[in-house]
Amino acid sequence: AMNASEAKVKSTPNGSWHKVAAHGRTGQAMSAALPPYSSLTHQQAPALEFPVFFTSTGEFPLTLQLSPSLPFDEATGIKVAVTLDGEHVATLALPSQKDKQAWAQGVMDNVKELTTTLPVTKAGRHRLAVKALTPGAVLQRVIVDTGNLKPSYLGPPQRRAP
Repeated sequence: AMNASEAKVKSTPNGSWHKVAAHGRTGQAMSAALPPYSSLTHQQAPALEFPVFFTSTGEFPLTLQLSPSLPFDEATGIKVAVTLDGEHVATLALPSQKDKQAWAQGVMDNVKELTTTLPVTKAGRHRLAVKALTPGAVLQRVIVDTGNLKPSYLGPPQRRAP
């Protein structure tokens, strides 16, 4: 697991990420700072980059823990992209806030989770990036399950790539 506040920020002319203190399950988060109503491609988007190290290849479950947030534009919602070594892996979106029960649960949990699969074709060092495509994303943690992840409220402890 990686805390978003530990990521390297890669700003673009279209936006950046800023640290939010005393926020989220682990005490800090990163908020995407984009112009209202913008909708970017993953090539244009500001990124949070994480060094990761895999001892094997395969498809690993990836979970992004975001703070419950309301979108600036209901039509586009809140979207982020995931890349590995610069290659697009997935575009993920927080569900519509029209589902009041799901919204309430996210607020009570203090997190909304987005999941995808991370394809790793070679062992070793890699660069994982989470990119803000629309305004409103507040990332708390990134969790990669390389095996035997146990469910828990806070998730696994943070680990740094060797």
